[in-house]
Amino acid sequence: MSFRKEVEEGNPKAPAGLPTLLRCQQDVLRSKASLRGLYDIRHRHPDVQFLMTSHLNQGCPENLLVLTACC
Repeated sequence: MSFRKEVEEGNPKAPAGLPTLLRCQQDVLRSKASLRGLYDIRHRHPDVQFLMTSHLNQGCPENLLVLTACC
């Protein structure tokens, strides 16, 4: 099973057969959603210089902002 398919379907080994995501899968989806939001904010407000995030480590938003500034 591919990683993407596993993330979308959940963990088949969950108790009672209920699909749940592994912790790392939840974190990947949270980072993905957070980066999409930051990307939208960056394009709507190009003058933003500082960001405070609670669910992303520093490298993720830094890389996004560098890429959006270059493109």
